[in-house]
Amino acid sequence: MKHTVKSPVFWQAVVGLATAVAAITAVVISSRTLAANSEQFAAQRQQQQQQQASERFARAIDQLSSDKLETRLGAIYSLEQLAFDSPRHQPTVIEVITAYVRTHVPAGSGVCANRPVHDDVRKGNDEPNLADPAVQGTPVADDIDAAVDVLGRRAESNEDIYVDLSDTCLAEMSLYGDLSSVAFYSTDLTGTYLVQMDLTHAIFQGADLTGAYLSDSNLDGANLSLADLDHSYLDGASLREVFLDGSDLMR
Repeated sequence: MKHTVKSPVFWQAVVGLATAVAAITAVVISSRTLAANSEQFAAQRQQQQQQQASERFARAIDQLSSDKLETRLGAIYSLEQLAFDSPRHQPTVIEVITAYVRTHVPAGSGVCANRPVHDDVRKGNDEPNLADPAVQGTPVADDIDAAVDVLGRRAESNEDIYVDLSDTCLAEMSLYGDLSSVAFYSTDLTGTYLVQMDLTHAIFQGADLTGAYLSDSNLDGANLSLADLDHSYLDGASLREVFLDGSDLMR
Protein backbone atom coordinates (compact mmCIF):
# COMPACT_ATOMS: atom_id res chain seq x y z
CA MET A 1 0.00 0.00 0.00
CA LYS A 2 1.30 3.39 -0.92
CA HIS A 3 1.31 5.99 1.87
CA THR A 4 0.94 9.67 1.11
CA VAL A 5 3.37 11.82 3.01
CA LYS A 6 1.78 15.00 4.33
CA SER A 7 3.68 18.13 3.53
CA PRO A 8 4.96 20.45 6.29
CA VAL A 9 2.41 23.02 5.15
CA PHE A 10 -0.41 20.59 5.97
CA TRP A 11 0.88 19.94 9.47
CA GLN A 12 1.34 23.64 10.05
CA ALA A 13 -2.30 24.16 9.08
CA VAL A 14 -3.42 21.42 11.47
CA VAL A 15 -1.41 22.86 14.32
CA GLY A 16 -2.76 26.33 13.56
CA LEU A 17 -6.32 25.04 13.56
CA ALA A 18 -5.85 23.22 16.84
CA THR A 19 -4.33 26.30 18.39
CA ALA A 20 -7.26 28.40 17.21
CA VAL A 21 -9.79 25.91 18.60
CA ALA A 22 -7.98 25.87 21.92
CA ALA A 23 -7.93 29.65 22.03
CA ILE A 24 -11.67 29.89 21.24
CA THR A 25 -12.43 27.27 23.88
CA ALA A 26 -10.39 29.21 26.42
CA VAL A 27 -12.26 32.41 25.57
CA VAL A 28 -15.64 30.67 25.93
CA ILE A 29 -14.65 29.15 29.26
CA SER A 30 -13.25 32.47 30.44
CA SER A 31 -16.45 34.29 29.41
CA ARG A 32 -18.63 31.77 31.21
CA THR A 33 -16.45 31.98 34.30
CA LEU A 34 -16.59 35.76 34.20
CA ALA A 35 -20.38 35.71 33.80
CA ALA A 36 -20.73 33.27 36.70
CA ASN A 37 -18.46 35.42 38.85
CA SER A 38 -20.44 38.54 37.90
CA GLU A 39 -23.72 36.86 38.81
CA GLN A 40 -22.26 35.69 42.11
CA PHE A 41 -20.92 39.18 42.83
CA ALA A 42 -24.30 40.75 41.97
CA ALA A 43 -26.11 38.28 44.24
CA GLN A 44 -23.69 38.97 47.08
CA ARG A 45 -24.03 42.72 46.55
CA GLN A 46 -27.83 42.49 46.56
CA GLN A 47 -27.76 40.41 49.73
CA GLN A 48 -25.43 42.92 51.34
CA GLN A 49 -27.66 45.85 50.33
CA GLN A 50 -30.74 44.09 51.70
CA GLN A 51 -28.96 43.42 54.96
CA GLN A 52 -27.84 47.03 55.23
CA ALA A 53 -31.39 48.22 54.47
CA SER A 54 -32.79 45.96 57.17
CA GLU A 55 -30.24 47.29 59.64
CA ARG A 56 -31.12 50.90 58.70
CA PHE A 57 -34.80 50.12 59.17
CA ALA A 58 -34.28 48.50 62.58
CA ARG A 59 -32.10 51.41 63.73
CA ALA A 60 -34.67 53.98 62.61
CA ILE A 61 -37.49 52.13 64.39
CA ASP A 62 -35.44 52.13 67.58
CA GLN A 63 -34.70 55.87 67.23
CA LEU A 64 -38.39 56.75 66.83
CA SER A 65 -38.89 55.98 70.51
CA SER A 66 -36.11 58.35 71.59
CA ASP A 67 -36.83 61.16 74.02
CA LYS A 68 -34.77 63.53 71.87
CA LEU A 69 -36.65 65.34 69.12
CA GLU A 70 -33.62 65.53 66.82
CA THR A 71 -33.18 61.76 67.04
CA ARG A 72 -36.82 61.15 66.11
CA LEU A 73 -36.53 63.60 63.22
CA GLY A 74 -33.42 61.82 61.98
CA ALA A 75 -35.29 58.52 62.15
CA ILE A 76 -38.19 59.86 60.09
CA TYR A 77 -35.92 61.23 57.36
CA SER A 78 -33.88 58.03 57.43
CA LEU A 79 -37.05 56.04 56.80
CA GLU A 80 -37.93 58.37 53.92
CA GLN A 81 -34.55 57.75 52.29
CA LEU A 82 -34.86 54.03 52.89
CA ALA A 83 -38.21 54.00 51.07
CA PHE A 84 -36.47 55.46 48.02
CA ASP A 85 -33.42 53.18 48.24
CA SER A 86 -35.18 49.90 48.99
CA PRO A 87 -38.49 49.28 47.17
CA ARG A 88 -39.26 46.20 49.24
CA HIS A 89 -39.27 48.33 52.39
CA GLN A 90 -41.58 51.02 50.97
CA PRO A 91 -44.93 49.61 52.22
CA THR A 92 -43.52 48.96 55.69
CA VAL A 93 -41.91 52.39 55.93
CA ILE A 94 -45.16 54.13 55.03
CA GLU A 95 -47.11 52.03 57.52
CA VAL A 96 -44.60 52.85 60.26
CA ILE A 97 -44.79 56.60 59.56
CA THR A 98 -48.59 56.64 59.43
CA ALA A 99 -48.79 54.55 62.60
CA TYR A 100 -46.43 57.04 64.26
CA VAL A 101 -48.78 59.91 63.38
CA ARG A 102 -51.91 58.01 64.45
CA THR A 103 -50.31 57.10 67.77
CA HIS A 104 -48.95 60.54 68.65
CA VAL A 105 -51.84 62.75 67.50
CA PRO A 106 -55.03 60.68 67.84
CA ALA A 107 -58.39 62.37 67.33
CA GLY A 108 -59.35 64.43 70.37
CA SER A 109 -55.77 65.11 71.44
CA GLY A 110 -53.71 68.29 71.38
CA VAL A 111 -55.46 71.28 69.81
CA CYS A 112 -58.39 69.02 68.94
CA ALA A 113 -59.18 68.58 72.61
CA ASN A 114 -59.78 72.25 73.34
CA ARG A 115 -59.15 74.36 70.24
CA PRO A 116 -60.21 77.98 69.81
CA VAL A 117 -62.35 78.86 66.83
CA HIS A 118 -60.21 80.57 64.19
CA ASP A 119 -61.00 84.27 63.67
CA ASP A 120 -61.93 83.77 60.03
CA VAL A 121 -64.37 81.00 60.96
CA ARG A 122 -65.82 83.00 63.86
CA LYS A 123 -66.32 86.12 61.74
CA GLY A 124 -67.51 84.17 58.73
CA ASN A 125 -65.06 85.86 56.38
CA ASP A 126 -65.49 84.69 52.81
CA GLU A 127 -61.99 85.56 51.67
CA PRO A 128 -59.33 84.84 54.31
CA ASN A 129 -55.83 86.14 53.83
CA LEU A 130 -53.95 82.97 52.86
CA ALA A 131 -50.63 84.78 53.30
CA ASP A 132 -51.40 85.35 56.97
CA PRO A 133 -49.16 83.01 59.04
CA ALA A 134 -52.08 82.49 61.39
CA VAL A 135 -54.15 81.12 58.51
CA GLN A 136 -51.33 78.83 57.42
CA GLY A 137 -51.71 76.64 60.45
CA THR A 138 -50.73 76.32 64.06
CA PRO A 139 -47.22 74.99 64.72
CA VAL A 140 -47.27 71.37 65.84
CA ALA A 141 -44.56 69.05 67.06
CA ASP A 142 -41.76 69.06 64.50
CA ASP A 143 -41.67 65.26 64.26
CA ILE A 144 -45.38 65.07 63.39
CA ASP A 145 -44.99 67.86 60.88
CA ALA A 146 -42.01 66.05 59.33
CA ALA A 147 -43.83 62.73 59.21
CA VAL A 148 -46.81 64.17 57.34
CA ASP A 149 -44.49 66.06 54.98
CA VAL A 150 -42.69 62.81 54.18
CA LEU A 151 -46.00 61.23 53.22
CA GLY A 152 -46.70 64.20 50.95
CA ARG A 153 -43.36 63.61 49.20
CA ARG A 154 -43.73 59.87 48.73
CA ALA A 155 -42.54 58.54 45.39
CA GLU A 156 -44.94 57.82 42.54
CA SER A 157 -44.10 54.13 42.92
CA ASN A 158 -45.72 54.35 46.38
CA GLU A 159 -49.05 55.67 45.13
CA ASP A 160 -50.69 52.25 45.32
CA ILE A 161 -49.68 51.77 48.96
CA TYR A 162 -52.52 52.40 51.42
CA VAL A 163 -51.82 55.51 53.51
CA ASP A 164 -54.03 55.70 56.60
CA LEU A 165 -54.25 58.92 58.61
CA SER A 166 -57.72 58.17 59.95
CA ASP A 167 -58.90 59.21 63.41
CA THR A 168 -56.05 61.66 63.88
CA CYS A 169 -55.83 65.28 64.99
CA LEU A 170 -54.35 67.30 62.12
CA ALA A 171 -56.33 70.44 62.95
CA GLU A 172 -54.75 73.79 62.06
CA MET A 173 -51.69 72.15 60.52
CA SER A 174 -50.16 73.15 57.20
CA LEU A 175 -50.06 70.20 54.80
CA TYR A 176 -48.27 70.19 51.46
CA GLY A 177 -47.59 67.95 48.50
CA ASP A 178 -49.37 64.88 47.19
CA LEU A 179 -51.83 63.26 49.58
CA SER A 180 -53.92 61.67 46.84
CA SER A 181 -55.81 58.52 47.86
CA VAL A 182 -54.89 59.03 51.53
CA ALA A 183 -57.52 57.88 54.04
CA PHE A 184 -58.72 60.59 56.43
CA TYR A 185 -61.69 58.72 57.92
CA SER A 186 -63.05 60.78 60.85
CA THR A 187 -59.87 62.88 60.93
CA ASP A 188 -60.03 66.32 62.56
CA LEU A 189 -58.87 68.78 59.89
CA THR A 190 -60.51 71.85 61.38
CA GLY A 191 -58.80 74.99 60.06
CA THR A 192 -56.14 72.91 58.32
CA TYR A 193 -54.20 74.52 55.47
CA LEU A 194 -54.55 72.28 52.39
CA VAL A 195 -54.05 74.83 49.62
CA GLN A 196 -52.89 73.83 46.09
CA MET A 197 -52.60 70.16 46.98
CA ASP A 198 -53.21 66.93 45.10
CA LEU A 199 -56.07 65.35 47.05
CA THR A 200 -57.53 63.32 44.21
CA HIS A 201 -59.41 60.25 45.43
CA ALA A 202 -58.58 61.08 49.05
CA ILE A 203 -61.08 59.72 51.56
CA PHE A 204 -62.51 62.34 53.92
CA GLN A 205 -65.53 60.32 54.97
CA GLY A 206 -66.75 61.59 58.33
CA ALA A 207 -63.84 64.04 58.58
CA ASP A 208 -64.18 67.46 60.21
CA LEU A 209 -63.07 70.04 57.64
CA THR A 210 -64.72 72.99 59.36
CA GLY A 211 -62.90 76.15 58.29
CA ALA A 212 -60.32 74.14 56.32
CA TYR A 213 -58.50 75.93 53.49
CA LEU A 214 -58.79 73.84 50.32
CA SER A 215 -58.38 76.65 47.79
CA ASP A 216 -56.99 75.64 44.37
CA SER A 217 -56.58 72.02 45.45
CA ASN A 218 -57.45 69.06 43.24
CA LEU A 219 -60.19 67.03 44.95
CA ASP A 220 -61.35 65.12 41.87
CA GLY A 221 -62.87 61.80 42.86
CA ALA A 222 -62.48 62.50 46.58
CA ASN A 223 -64.89 60.97 49.07
CA LEU A 224 -66.40 63.75 51.19
CA SER A 225 -69.47 61.86 52.33
CA LEU A 226 -70.55 62.69 55.89
CA ALA A 227 -67.74 65.27 56.08
CA ASP A 228 -68.29 68.60 57.84
CA LEU A 229 -67.29 71.36 55.39
CA ASP A 230 -68.93 74.22 57.27
CA HIS A 231 -67.03 77.47 56.58
CA SER A 232 -64.41 75.62 54.54
CA TYR A 233 -62.75 77.52 51.69
CA LEU A 234 -63.08 75.75 48.34
CA ASP A 235 -62.56 78.62 45.92
CA GLY A 236 -60.65 77.44 42.86
CA ALA A 237 -60.74 73.81 44.00
CA SER A 238 -61.47 71.10 41.43
CA LEU A 239 -64.40 68.98 42.61
CA ARG A 240 -65.16 66.71 39.69
CA GLU A 241 -66.89 63.44 40.60
CA VAL A 242 -66.61 64.01 44.35
CA PHE A 243 -68.83 62.06 46.74
CA LEU A 244 -70.84 64.43 48.94
CA ASP A 245 -73.54 62.15 50.39
CA GLY A 246 -74.52 63.44 53.82
CA SER A 247 -71.81 66.11 53.92
CA ASP A 248 -72.41 69.47 55.59
CA LEU A 249 -71.69 72.38 53.22
CA MET A 250 -73.25 75.14 55.33
CA ARG A 251 -71.37 78.45 55.77
